[in-house]
Amino acid sequence: MRSHRWTKTLGVLVLGLVCAGVWASFSWADDDELFVLPGDRGAPPPRRRAKAKARYKKDSSLPPIYGPPKEWQSFRSTARITCAVRLGKFLWAGTESGLIRWDLRSGGYRFYVPKIKRADARDVLSIAAGPKGGLWVGTRFGLAWLKRGRSRWKFFHKKHGLPDDRVQAVKWVRGVLWVGTKRGVARRRRGRWKRWTVRNGLPSGDIRAIGADSRGRVWFSPNITAPFYWTGRRFRKVRKFPVVGATCIVPGKRGSLWLCSDQGAVYYNGRKARVFTVDHGLAGIEVQSIFVDPSGGAWIGTKRKGISYYKDGRWVTMNRLHGLPGLNVKAIVAAPGGSLVAATFLSGLARYSKSRWQRLPVGIVGNRIQAITDSPDGAVWVGTASGVSRYFQGYWYNLTPILPHPDVRALTFDPAGRVWIGTYGGGVVRYDGEKWQSFDVMNGLASNKIVGAGLTPEGLWFVHQHKGVTLFNGKTWKVFRGSNTNGVLSPTYPVSRMAVDSKFRLWIATKGGGLVVRHPGGRWEKIAELRSGTKYGVVYDVAGDASGRVWIGTKAGLYRYDEGKLKRFTTNEGLPDNRVTAVATEGDKVWVGTPKGVGCLDGLAWRRFTRDVGLASNDVAFIGVTPWGEKWFGTALDGLTIYRGQ
Repeated sequence: MRSHRWTKTLGVLVLGLVCAGVWASFSWADDDELFVLPGDRGAPPPRRRAKAKARYKKDSSLPPIYGPPKEWQSFRSTARITCAVRLGKFLWAGTESGLIRWDLRSGGYRFYVPKIKRADARDVLSIAAGPKGGLWVGTRFGLAWLKRGRSRWKFFHKKHGLPDDRVQAVKWVRGVLWVGTKRGVARRRRGRWKRWTVRNGLPSGDIRAIGADSRGRVWFSPNITAPFYWTGRRFRKVRKFPVVGATCIVPGKRGSLWLCSDQGAVYYNGRKARVFTVDHGLAGIEVQSIFVDPSGGAWIGTKRKGISYYKDGRWVTMNRLHGLPGLNVKAIVAAPGGSLVAATFLSGLARYSKSRWQRLPVGIVGNRIQAITDSPDGAVWVGTASGVSRYFQGYWYNLTPILPHPDVRALTFDPAGRVWIGTYGGGVVRYDGEKWQSFDVMNGLASNKIVGAGLTPEGLWFVHQHKGVTLFNGKTWKVFRGSNTNGVLSPTYPVSRMAVDSKFRLWIATKGGGLVVRHPGGRWEKIAELRSGTKYGVVYDVAGDASGRVWIGTKAGLYRYDEGKLKRFTTNEGLPDNRVTAVATEGDKVWVGTPKGVGCLDGLAWRRFTRDVGLASNDVAFIGVTPWGEKWFGTALDGLTIYRGQ
């Protein structure tokens, strides 16, 4: 359901629901409270309304992240971090959507994204700081170089000397750059490349980590065999090593090494290797990062279990009670002033100071936007492939830790102001700011894969990708499939989106099956005329306007459905592109998202918006319009943009 419809219909919905008595049984289970991340910053409390009493926790210990609102304002995620390195006063973090550079003194950050329109070029797997201040970045598209002080990405590929374009490890050792790829190792010295594969002497390919000991020997860890090192002339294997597939190699004291593995933390003194596990005091068995401080103490980051500190046989474990915003620790690096910075997956960065971890500024939880809606208290909720975030008066609150599944594709509110979060794989979560409850197939849902949600006087609707639609009236769950919809709903065609218009009609967009509508009286109907005009009925999105018309985004243009009549709009009329992936309405205006930007139909004239005027990306996947006139454009890979103009 489109967010801009709430202000106009909330009163009608509440009256109808109260008269019907269907909401009398809504109650809360006593479960965990929302964990508000410390760095998410406190915001003024939400406005209370008679039927919207949702309360959301706040933390006002830090100043706002963003400045005053502008006509165009973009947000990108600082989550999904895969690796990190410190370069001077900056900390660079690699993510699945590019690079983030934090200023460790001010806390501000900036995003760096290659201009290449390829997802694999933005997926950062490894990162290393060069001796002259440049940055070397390993991606699934090749090795990129960012010259000091510049943001241009220069890529190296197989044709330049790499064994493979999937660069999984990068390391500078005594002025020489070593690169580990899926199929072998490459070395760059004095501007020249040399590569090794299993055909010319490399013990094993698929290199996952590169490190160096205090003697200057370069170590490599492949995926399925024991580590080996470079003697200066050839590669030498290590025999009888207890683990394989180490993901990090870190030098320790007196020529020793620490290695990360999914079997624990490995300490190697040059002769023997010892594996530390949870039986010894390690927080979690899967180790992802290690940092050895000047005193010889090892800071060990684990997967979903926090950080363990080891020194002289003593173990200390740190988790959320000690200020860590997340327990999935991907990297630990030194920071100015003798402090440490931990990079977590989905929860941003934290700095260690005075025996506690403190969160650094963050934004939305993910860059792949899949749902946007406003709430009765004036906030805007954003669902992403990495979780859900709430934006209120310049502050972001991330709710990912409470979700049964991070892939959020649907958001809606009931008349009491409670949010219902539909996930793709974890069912539905209901939340009011204090208590939350999960619902899945065991409660009555047809499937745990939710792709759309909405509210009508009959109750809450949840649409599934292949399992039909589920209605919850506050007491019971009812499932609609082909058998009780006269065959209109077919599991053959996956559902993409769902919307409820001003007449409380339920519109379901499918990829291949055209458009399905359910009328308030219970009659199901398929808009058959779309099939020939949309190349087998590929419908991406649908929205209703103030006049009762319905706008349909398809693979072959935009359709207007008015009193049973269809009118098609294409690039000939002014659309940026015929593939319309997102649709929203604002009064009688229509906003559409395409892979080539945003279009707005105001009356008979089209306007076009692209990156040149302020969009974070031209590939717009979702649009939400708030009652106060903000247009939220969610992109497929680059976060979202707010447009406050007309």
